[in-house]
Amino acid sequence: MMSHCEQLNVMMHVSRAIANFARFPQNTYKLVSYIPYVIQYFLKSSNDKLKLQGMRVILHLLSHASKETIQALLRDGAPEILDGLTTVPNALSVLQDVLLQSIPEKARPI
Repeated sequence: MMSHCEQLNVMMHVSRAIANFARFPQNTYKLVSYIPYVIQYFLKSSNDKLKLQGMRVILHLLSHASKETIQALLRDGAPEILDGLTTVPNALSVLQDVLLQSIPEKARPI
């Protein structure tokens, strides 16, 4: 039987492999049905590194199959993604910067 440390090590490798697999659009529809497992085992983990790998999976899936991923997150997982975004250093400021590339921060009154 594996120790907790060994199990965590295996889970880290599995989560990273799934996140890397999710990068490619051709794998998206194979993974969408597994979103509840990603949420349960990675996003809801007490281990921060597992949470981050889970976020990578979800963000890749949002890029390739946004409707299906959003539906799954609305059933379970949205709070974990939002919480994760607030804990990753600079994630929100990077998002704000990207938004400002599409819209002005200041505008003249109409």
